[in-house]
Amino acid sequence: MRMLRTLGLAAAFAGGLTAAASAATVGNDVIDRATVDTWSDFSFAFTNDTFIDGTITDWSVFAGGAGDIALLVLDQVAPNTFEVAAVEVQNVAAGLNNFMTSIAVSAGQILGLYQGSGKVDFDFVSGPNDEIFGARDGFPTAPTVGASFSGVGSTARDYSISVEVSPVPLPAGLPLLVFGLGALAVARRQKA
Repeated sequence: MRMLRTLGLAAAFAGGLTAAASAATVGNDVIDRATVDTWSDFSFAFTNDTFIDGTITDWSVFAGGAGDIALLVLDQVAPNTFEVAAVEVQNVAAGLNNFMTSIAVSAGQILGLYQGSGKVDFDFVSGPNDEIFGARDGFPTAPTVGASFSGVGSTARDYSISVEVSPVPLPAGLPLLVFGLGALAVARRQKA
């Protein structure tokens, strides 16, 4: 009976390891919001929107105006200073836009957005905000990997951008290994 209970616990633990690897969403709801951003050629960071270890599989924006924008993956190198770790430029049409991609990200990296001539919808919000932006940061086109910018202020805004991250998969045999080690421990206890 004791062996069955221990094996059951090992199986539950192994099953929990598999279930723990679920996709994560970073950003906000992608909806038609009240305000269309009018600034062009600037980058900003969503400092509370950090990634997990994994791969960005798709991203979406709701645009109030057509043109170029870019998804940025940022490293924070100093307070309010960000370095571009990855960039993907897209041309958006007015309305909902969805893009499939494959960009590796690491835990702690930050979601960023470059707004060229494309315009992303946002709502003004009250209370704490999570965006530090580099207004008119000197990039006439999307920044490249390794470029950096400093935030010049924070905004109480929710932008219509959302990113899906698929986590780094657990090794396929890990749950079976955990189960086997549990069974081995039970067998050793029974002999003792």
